[in-house]
Amino acid sequence: MLNFFGDKNHSYTIEYKRKPEFYKKGLKFNLLVIFAFKYGSDILIPFIIFNLIIFYLSRNEQISERLVLIKNFGIQIEKIYNNGHIDKLFLDQTIIRDVIIQEYLTTYNVSTYLAIIVRNQLILPFDKFNLDIDQLLQIYHPAREMMSKI
Repeated sequence: MLNFFGDKNHSYTIEYKRKPEFYKKGLKFNLLVIFAFKYGSDILIPFIIFNLIIFYLSRNEQISERLVLIKNFGIQIEKIYNNGHIDKLFLDQTIIRDVIIQEYLTTYNVSTYLAIIVRNQLILPFDKFNLDIDQLLQIYHPAREMMSKI
């Protein structure tokens, strides 16, 4: 879900949040195991091992990403993980060449992503989330507007 905070005169924040994926998969498996446990206890050890694996994997899952646009100053990208860890990357406006929406092709799929061109590389905010073109446009237009030098 996309959330927007702030005003476009100074600082504007765009945030995308989702529920952890591994948690949902683990919950479905737990319901099956509880049903199976009713008929025999041989499944108890694999059940415990699976839950420990799901717990470990879900701790490192990215659940939110925030794009902080600071007018005529730069862009800060914050990636928030399920375990509370936050990765921050600040891109000064002087090194940002452009903000674009790009399509990419795979064998079976055509997708789009938002990219920030910095010197000779692409920075991909929201790369772990499958955003559709309408959501990307809601991010793209404020990003272009806030970076007036671009």
